[in-house]
Amino acid sequence: MFDLGGVLVPTDGATTAVSASLGRAETDVAPAYWAFRDDYDRGGPLGGFWSAVLARVGVEGDPEVLDAIDCARWSTPAPGVVELIADLNAAGSRVVVLSNAPRSLAATVRAADWSRGIDQLVFSSDLGLMKPDAAVYAAAEQAYGCDPSELVFFDDRPVNVAGAQAAGWGAHLWAGVPAAREVLGLAAR
Repeated sequence: MFDLGGVLVPTDGATTAVSASLGRAETDVAPAYWAFRDDYDRGGPLGGFWSAVLARVGVEGDPEVLDAIDCARWSTPAPGVVELIADLNAAGSRVVVLSNAPRSLAATVRAADWSRGIDQLVFSSDLGLMKPDAAVYAAAEQAYGCDPSELVFFDDRPVNVAGAQAAGWGAHLWAGVPAAREVLGLAAR
C-alpha cells in the first residue's frame, strides 16, 4: 500500500506550475495553497479551495484551470514507480493506494495509464477523513478486505506511518523506490 504525494508522486515543486500560471512567486502562493489544502483533501469543493487561495494571494484566476494544472502535477509518477508497480503485479501482490487527495486529483489518478496496475485507490476525499485519523486506516482495511497484519504501507509523513503502525500495519517511512524494493523483497532494476 502506498501514499501518493511524496511517495508515488514527488512533492518537490508542488506549487511551482500554479505559481507560474498566476505570475506570482512560489513563496507567495505555497503558504496560501497549504493553508486551505486539508479541507479540500477531505472532499471540500474545488471552487472553495481555489477561491480561498486566490483571495489570500490577492490575484484573480480560474479555479478550473488552476485545478487542471495542479492535478497534472500531482498525477505524474516518480522515476521507478511504474516499474515497481509492474514488478509487484508480476509477483502476484495486490497494489493499493491510500492517500490524502481531493476529488479532482483522485479522478485524474484513476484515469491515468500508470495507475492501471493499482488494484484499488482510496482517497481522503472518498472518506471525508484524512490520515492519520484512525478511522481512515479502518476504512482502508474494510475497502481492501485485508487483515492489518497483511498490509505493508509506505508514506512520506512520520505521523501517517505512526498511525498505520498503531492500526497494526507494517508501515514504513518512504525512502525511495530502491528502499521499498528491499523491504518488499523485489530485485533492483
